[in-house]
Amino acid sequence: MGETRADRALTRSDKGRREVEQSLDTLSDRLETALCETDRGELRDRIDMPRVERLSALCAVLLDRIEGAGACSTSAHTGLDGLLRRAIEARDSYARKLHLILSGSRDGVFEWALDEDRIHLSPRWFNTLGLAPLTDPQPPTVWLSRIHADDRGPFRRAIDDHLADRTPTLDLEYRILDGAGHWRVMHCRGIKDAMTGEAPTWLIGTHTDVTHRHYTDPATGLGNGELLDQLLDDACRASDDARFCLVSIGLSNVCSVMESSLPHYVNGLLKYLGDELAEVLPDNTPLILLPEHTFAVVLKASDSSELEASLVEIEGVLSRPKPFKNKRVWLSYAMGTAAFSPTQGLLSSSIRARARLATQYAARRGVGFRCQYSDALELSERQASTGEQLIRQALDDDGVRCLFQPIVSLREEGRITAFEGLMRLQTADGLVPPACFMDVAEQSALIHELSRRMIDRALSLMTEEAFEARYGTEFTLNVNLSRQQLQDDTLVTWLSDRLDRYGVAPSRFQVEVTESTVLASLAHAQTTLNALRDMGIRVALDDFGSGYSSLSQLSELPLDTIKFDKCLIQDIKSLPRKRHVLASVSELCFRLGYDVVVEGVEDLETLAIVRGLGVDTIQGFVYCEPRSAEDLLAQVGRFPVPARYTPSSA
Repeated sequence: MGETRADRALTRSDKGRREVEQSLDTLSDRLETALCETDRGELRDRIDMPRVERLSALCAVLLDRIEGAGACSTSAHTGLDGLLRRAIEARDSYARKLHLILSGSRDGVFEWALDEDRIHLSPRWFNTLGLAPLTDPQPPTVWLSRIHADDRGPFRRAIDDHLADRTPTLDLEYRILDGAGHWRVMHCRGIKDAMTGEAPTWLIGTHTDVTHRHYTDPATGLGNGELLDQLLDDACRASDDARFCLVSIGLSNVCSVMESSLPHYVNGLLKYLGDELAEVLPDNTPLILLPEHTFAVVLKASDSSELEASLVEIEGVLSRPKPFKNKRVWLSYAMGTAAFSPTQGLLSSSIRARARLATQYAARRGVGFRCQYSDALELSERQASTGEQLIRQALDDDGVRCLFQPIVSLREEGRITAFEGLMRLQTADGLVPPACFMDVAEQSALIHELSRRMIDRALSLMTEEAFEARYGTEFTLNVNLSRQQLQDDTLVTWLSDRLDRYGVAPSRFQVEVTESTVLASLAHAQTTLNALRDMGIRVALDDFGSGYSSLSQLSELPLDTIKFDKCLIQDIKSLPRKRHVLASVSELCFRLGYDVVVEGVEDLETLAIVRGLGVDTIQGFVYCEPRSAEDLLAQVGRFPVPARYTPSSA
């Protein structure tokens, strides 16, 4: 942090004060030497007094000697008179220099008469706080009542420690309320007047405004994190009916826009943006700049319409281009808000964490999004954090598992014609279902390693002698691919190598993708799916009928199988219209040359209806829930018997 003007002034002040003190010490020593030996006892108890008082005492003794100098020689009288004159001049010069030093340093001065418990505060002391000066001595409460409640105790203890000789001087920083209702940080320095062991009568010193150093980012002049904490603390101490909102704005492309620019260019752009934002903020609303190019502001939220208007204006500023090196640049941002009130009893750190969480969520949704914090969002993020830890632990402990759910062909007398491989994570507490980790995995690069581990395990199990003896060598293995995996340029080569390694024909491997997964990057997805089909790997469209599935995709995507989501057969026993829908869509798929699988069949009655509508490939609990390879071999044959679903202990 750079040296401020006040710091330089104080340095010069200290240097000047040391020079004056050295001169006074020399003069005082000469005065004492000039006095008769009998006078030393009278002065011995005074040599620890402050310098001006010490000189005054010496001058008083000299004056007594001069008045009684009749017995002295003329030369001695003249010498003592000269010393007295020089002592008085030195005392007056020291006082003038001290006055100039204090005036130059812009410090406020206090003189506390401890025996009277009254305090005199200089005009500059009041001016520093934007207050009207009081010329008469005042009770200490004029000062102490303005000190921040959390700082009053430390302030009082620092004074007591100095008065009790536990510290050589009074030296501390504290917060004090100024005339505009804002907290300022002051550096207080002082010293008592008495000798060690005697009761002090005066406490004299200065206070210096160091708010700028504490609450300001030195590169841009904007507020910093300490100021934000103070603003949040003030808001949390407001009246119970007050409402506030912490707004956090994260800029994600500053580094890329700035390229290799020097830091002062970056700071200049941030300062420019800060000035623009300040113009649309309510009056006397500080703007904060936090690390990682994040802005923050605390707004009043009692009127929701006014708050929304302020947020819209902020977004307007952020969406406009900014000048940079003779060109215009656009900054990518995401905004998070966290509403709070004093009645919630939140700490500033908790409020900041909420706004940060909302900002991170908005950033994941895309540029320009705004997200408001909620308990549901925090729960979701906490689960995501837990999910990531589960994934990393499973990868480290070789805990990725594959369960198999049979797909049965009624046309082939109920033979198992395929298995869908379903991922689970093994922990000390048992198997973890995908709901606890899959969203996190698919939003990060962890899905690649997870999926590859599962495919490796599935291919290994399906080629074991016992598995092939039970289910043959013609069944297909289905695995799900995420959006990120479809955009992985190494996927096709990796799958080809793995199938060769385990001796599995590509025609026995089928990938399942959802429509939303494909449409997220249609061109890239089509390229990957076509490459897989060129290898001989089959492609299935999963969860058809859920969300906003489009019939047009059936003729445009490179597909082999359509898997109907269970929502298409939900309530099919009581809703005849659903039967018509299922029959019509099935007929369309058959005409297009696709195989059809109905998922989610859980009871015999639904099974009969689906079969009657012409669909004969089924996946559901009516035949078998997902099981480990060991459980399948022990309990499920090649031709499983359908039954009303009852969950197993597996």
